[in-house]
Amino acid sequence: MDTTGRTADDEGPVDHFHPNAHLRAVPDTSDAAPLPEDKPHTTPRDRAPEIPEGPVRQAAQAFAAELIRLRTAAGLSQLVLARSMGYTKSYVTHVERCTQAPTQPFARRADQILGSAEALTRLWHAYHTVHVADRRRPRGPLPAPSAVDTTSQMVHAATRAQESFQAGSPPDNRNFQAIQPSYRVTPRLLPPPVKHFTGRSAELSALDRLLATATQSEGPRTVLLSGPPGVGKTALAIEWANRAIDSFDGGQLYADLRGFDLARPVRTEEVFDSFLRALGIPPTDLPGFLGAQESLFRNLIAQRKILVILDNVESAENVRPFLVGTTGAVLATSRNRLPGLAARDGAQAMVLDMLNNADSLTLLRKTVGPQIVDAAPEAASRLAEFCGRLPLALRIAGQQIATRPHLALDRHADALMEEIDVLDALLLDDDERTILTSVFSWSYRKLDQPTARLFRLLGLAPGRSLGTTAVSMLCGINSRSVRKMLRTLVNTHLVEELPGEHFSLHDLLRAYACSLAGNEEIVNEENSEIRQLIHWYAASVDNADQFLTPGRVERDDVNEISPTGETFTSFDEALSWLDQERPNLVDILRRAMEIGEHHLAAIIPNLLWGYFNLTKHWSDWIECNTLGLAAARLAGDTKSEAYLTMSQGVVFRNLRQVPDAVSHHRSAVLLFEQLDDRLGLAYALQNLANAESADNSIESALAHFGRALEIFQTVPDGRRGRAVTLNSKAIALNSFSRHEEVLEAAEEAKTIMHVMGDSQGEAIALLSLGLAFSKLHRNEEALESYREALSLQSTINDRYGEAQVLLALGQLYAGERRWHEAQVHLQDALQIFEDLQAPERTRAAAELEKLLEDQQGASSS
Repeated sequence: MDTTGRTADDEGPVDHFHPNAHLRAVPDTSDAAPLPEDKPHTTPRDRAPEIPEGPVRQAAQAFAAELIRLRTAAGLSQLVLARSMGYTKSYVTHVERCTQAPTQPFARRADQILGSAEALTRLWHAYHTVHVADRRRPRGPLPAPSAVDTTSQMVHAATRAQESFQAGSPPDNRNFQAIQPSYRVTPRLLPPPVKHFTGRSAELSALDRLLATATQSEGPRTVLLSGPPGVGKTALAIEWANRAIDSFDGGQLYADLRGFDLARPVRTEEVFDSFLRALGIPPTDLPGFLGAQESLFRNLIAQRKILVILDNVESAENVRPFLVGTTGAVLATSRNRLPGLAARDGAQAMVLDMLNNADSLTLLRKTVGPQIVDAAPEAASRLAEFCGRLPLALRIAGQQIATRPHLALDRHADALMEEIDVLDALLLDDDERTILTSVFSWSYRKLDQPTARLFRLLGLAPGRSLGTTAVSMLCGINSRSVRKMLRTLVNTHLVEELPGEHFSLHDLLRAYACSLAGNEEIVNEENSEIRQLIHWYAASVDNADQFLTPGRVERDDVNEISPTGETFTSFDEALSWLDQERPNLVDILRRAMEIGEHHLAAIIPNLLWGYFNLTKHWSDWIECNTLGLAAARLAGDTKSEAYLTMSQGVVFRNLRQVPDAVSHHRSAVLLFEQLDDRLGLAYALQNLANAESADNSIESALAHFGRALEIFQTVPDGRRGRAVTLNSKAIALNSFSRHEEVLEAAEEAKTIMHVMGDSQGEAIALLSLGLAFSKLHRNEEALESYREALSLQSTINDRYGEAQVLLALGQLYAGERRWHEAQVHLQDALQIFEDLQAPERTRAAAELEKLLEDQQGASSS
């Protein structure tokens, strides 16, 4: 059957297609209305279960020992390291004591902070390999309560209350009065300082003076660094920010807006998305629309000394959304002077000029070598003038000289002058661009033919940066040869190497590379290479999605994609690749549209559904769907149009745009009926039912659940869809207090999931049963359901689902006035929600506070 089988994912309250998908947030079935944070929520992947004995513990101990050694050598306490990484101190403590497993993001961040050259990341991979082999080992029916982090204010208050209760005195609830769970992560997004940074002492001092005003006066201070291309604006901003890092204890945010790049500029929504994530907002709490993003950002940085760097902005409108807060600073760089930013927004303007002669010679000494420069100072000064004393040009020219040290410096200066004379006659442009183009041409002409062709292709390629394998596919040359050519381009400063063996072009160099591919023959040839690259990306996304969505039902039209692509061996590898490539994917879709690859442009967004469902990059998800829908209609691909319409409905429901969600799902139903695609229709009906449930149209929702169940019963590959729909139906019924009806749906879902070996789906059904039994006052059956669910979640490492059940158990015990058991379970639930930065932590804290109040009232009566 030609379907992906993924459409029950996020629009329903359950998701069984992703190996890390957790129990969806189940609506509160108390008399109160459901809390706003009770919404579909994808498990943050930054918390792992306690570590079993044997080889897994040994691997974790090796990781912990190296972490302690590196931290001690750096002279950092656990608290300082935790704050630098954006983690809690308790997390670092647990990892070092081997009471908590390390995670890959933790290992990577620790390597960055400690400068340990991926030593911890390698140890994490060793741990992960052993852990995967062991993860199916049974863990027992009910895990012991986890240790309470006494450094957390909320949990510490609960601990003191528990101690008071055990001592026979009433708990002191004042500890909770001023404590509100909040996002409080210190972002550290600054790039490292530019190598061989030279001079600019006056500018650095001026920025220091502005910094003093920014951190001592009311309102954020804005500084605009403007100047010609290649003058070193970005280098100065990053150098100053790294020097001033201690003055901004609220954190540092950085984004390159690529306002002058021929590739797609970065949208404001993308910048806000990256900033909000850096500030600790979990994926499911991220707003999907610009106004809401700006509002949340404003609230998060209020009263914080935070520095925001916006690099390569084209207009004042790129800056204004970020001019918020009261004690922070915004530093923007641009080739344009943006007078409106000063007139309307009070920005301080700094115009950056070329380096002076002395600093230019110092930079040449650093790149060429002091002996060569000092041996011919006049020739060096002449060369610096030819380069316009622009740092970018000086670095590129210096690297060319360093590769041919046997030639006298004046010979190099003469060669560059000849290049300038030729280009000056051809270019009617400003002086700086003429100089830079001359330097670029001087380096480009020294490349061999294959490397020169690669440089042109990199200029034409979609995306902001490409990995080595993608570059190899682009030019049709094996990876070993490509690495050598890339090394040549990096060494001549024509290409920049980024972390993870990715390569990017400065926007000026991209424009220059594109100008070299001007005739029709070259463009046609290179469009063929671009087409090959797009096929490679499509195949790679398909390969990654097989790990993110293991159980999916394949669409046969995906087989039309070229069989080659990036390969993966684990879920983490696939997710990491997609995280790195995400900024490229919208560009890939746009280029596919431009060269007529409409079918691929329609398929790729559908293959990205599983990834976006996990990571919640809302604006990218919406844009990919929008592009995919346009491509599907151009290609006459109704199947892709149906799935992408449904995907768009999923996004809108997550963003609480319920009428839009209902509208999209109704359209998807009509498209699948037109196709006579019964499996796709069943999933569309299930998604429509979930949207209608969110719209309080329970009777219509139940009718559509019923239709979906009838279809799943009769089609091949329909068993999983039926179980998913039953779980969704049970959750909807619980939210409308129709608890008797829940039992039948959840029991059948549990049975199917058990037979299929889907432990997570079975746990979801058990939680629905437990909630229904609890509301029907069948507490023993509720306890049994919760315990079974908890055992399954422990086995599959579903920490979020475990916290949901612990919360429900705490509520049940509280209702039975079993105070101690209720407090232990609520504390454990709160601890996990806090560690996961999950929105349900607010609800767990409220339940814990209510418990202590009820407990105090019972003691005094």
